[in-house]
Amino acid sequence: MSSELLKRIIGAAAGVAIGMMMLFIGFFRTLLLAALGAAGWWLCGSRALPKPLKDIIDRIRNQFSRP
Repeated sequence: MSSELLKRIIGAAAGVAIGMMMLFIGFFRTLLLAALGAAGWWLCGSRALPKPLKDIIDRIRNQFSRP
């Protein structure tokens, strides 16, 4: 199995899991769980954001900073 296919399968599974969580426990509780998971990931030593995530944040920041 190629790594590209594996990434797609993991991404699809994560998307389905997040969608099911939003349906069953609600949007804001799902958002809270994601924020707490991210805070735990950051506090436990992985303080540097991955480059793809930094790129997405920069694109969003540039989109809102346009006049």
